[in-house]
Amino acid sequence: PLNDGNTVPLVSIIIPCYNGGAYLSDAIRSVLEQQYAPLEVIVVDDGSTDNTVEVAKQFGRDVSCIQQKHKGASSARNYGVELSRGQFLAFLDADDLWTKEKLEKQFEVLFSNPSCDCVFGHVEQFLSPEIESKPGACYQFSPEPMPGRIPGTMAIHRDVFLRVGPFDDSLELGEMVDWIAR
Repeated sequence: PLNDGNTVPLVSIIIPCYNGGAYLSDAIRSVLEQQYAPLEVIVVDDGSTDNTVEVAKQFGRDVSCIQQKHKGASSARNYGVELSRGQFLAFLDADDLWTKEKLEKQFEVLFSNPSCDCVFGHVEQFLSPEIESKPGACYQFSPEPMPGRIPGTMAIHRDVFLRVGPFDDSLELGEMVDWIAR
């Protein structure tokens, strides 16, 4: 159990965002509504030209917003890790959402299995409402939960992440495959 009288470790959640202001508020809320605490939420604005910074700042002290020139999601995640303080790390893309029990379930696994370095979760794909209403929009995908080996499903010990090393920010695609392979 998470509340067994021991100090519960801080989890740093890194949210890279490039022109994702339309979705960012929902993503942040899905983090702040977690049943697990304490949390440190860091939004890394990756050179956005939309309202990303304003959206992040609406959450006040609950969310730190840092900015960098546009370098890509991997670079933004790495920058967030550098500035974070948590003993554990988790990542969420600005256009994704977490279920309320995501972190609690993952940390039950991590805390009950001391040799476990990281935990991945499942993903459920969905269409954003504005995409569903576009004429000719035809997407096919399984709405069923499936294993997801992507940054947004991972919870990991900070020291393990640092031992593997940062995401390769020279890769536009496949940075998670590269990271897992290392």
